[in-house]
Amino acid sequence: MATQQHRGNSLQRKSDFVETETGPRIDPVFVESGNDRRSTTLNSQSQSSSSSASGSSSSCSGSTSFWAGSTTSSSSSSSSSTSSLSSASASGGSAVSLSAADQESQYCRQLGALQYEERPDLPTFCRGLLGSSESNSAGGTRQRLRRLVQEHADLSQSLPCTASSSVWLRAREDRMDQVQFLISGPEGTPYSGGLFLFSAFIPIDYPNVSPKVKFQTTGGGQVRFNPNLYCDGKVCLSLLGTWRGKAGENWNPLTSSLLQVIISIQSLILVPDPYFNEPGFEAKMMTDEGRLCSSTYNAAIRAENVHFGMISHLLEPPIGFEEVVQRHFRYRKDFILRQCRAWASEESVAGRDAAAQHSAGSMGLSRLPTGGVTALLPQLEEALGKL
Repeated sequence: MATQQHRGNSLQRKSDFVETETGPRIDPVFVESGNDRRSTTLNSQSQSSSSSASGSSSSCSGSTSFWAGSTTSSSSSSSSSTSSLSSASASGGSAVSLSAADQESQYCRQLGALQYEERPDLPTFCRGLLGSSESNSAGGTRQRLRRLVQEHADLSQSLPCTASSSVWLRAREDRMDQVQFLISGPEGTPYSGGLFLFSAFIPIDYPNVSPKVKFQTTGGGQVRFNPNLYCDGKVCLSLLGTWRGKAGENWNPLTSSLLQVIISIQSLILVPDPYFNEPGFEAKMMTDEGRLCSSTYNAAIRAENVHFGMISHLLEPPIGFEEVVQRHFRYRKDFILRQCRAWASEESVAGRDAAAQHSAGSMGLSRLPTGGVTALLPQLEEALGKL
């Protein structure tokens, strides 16, 4: 995982866990050391769960695995492409001339400070993930509570942050077993520049069972953004037990973690050619038919990304992520506009024959968006122009 550059002098918290009537909670205590405030946690002497994890997970295609102990991800491997980062100033004023390294540093400084927060005002966003006994959880076992504290301490320090792709997480202050996380789509994929929201719940039997995760950016149940991301919010991943994984790819109570789940979604699902994530379709990967089908599929996903991953979030940011949305699109505005104009140009020459449209439809795309990115560009330009 890429080294973080964003913590600066932001307050970090010493955590202790308590049980409440509604569930487990972290009580923050700030500690100072000299002129700095540095993080100390209940588990600061123990190795973080994500870095010690050795389990792997696969996408629905079963053709790709993720080794949790690896230090690379889609976000870190593509950080070299930050020359396209918007050079707008933090105040949203006139553009300034910055080197690629300075642009990357600026983005990480501005967005990294927002990566992890516990909020008292978040809604109950895990409806549909909680069972009747879990909705009024009194905290579960002490093993679960200890593990939750350890993982929150890790999440507060280890979420990936690069201009190419980052992750932000919000936890309910009174229910640390309920979180939401927002992933920016990696460059070089049809998800690039967009924001994708997920909800997660940590079950009573955790860590003996995996977290429950639901995808929220579905256009109100209209769009299946990926063979692994269903219209109803299902996330298909062997690590979550929603896909048949190979040995070592399923949830391991000792080594697997929510951070591993998040990185798996970022690096295994939000990929350059998601069409081939569908089981059996990887056999077409090097064929003319496969390339045509993948291109058509990507064209549809790009349009849905612009619609629901960009414009919808600009108009109505998710609760708790308002500042993230504003800063992300402010600092990525120039890149996003160049990218979307290039996508629109490609649409004019993209092949859309009956076979490709049939294949895209069979993947759960309810429609190939009329007009594509080209039709959405004026609305995107207007929304970005207001930043």
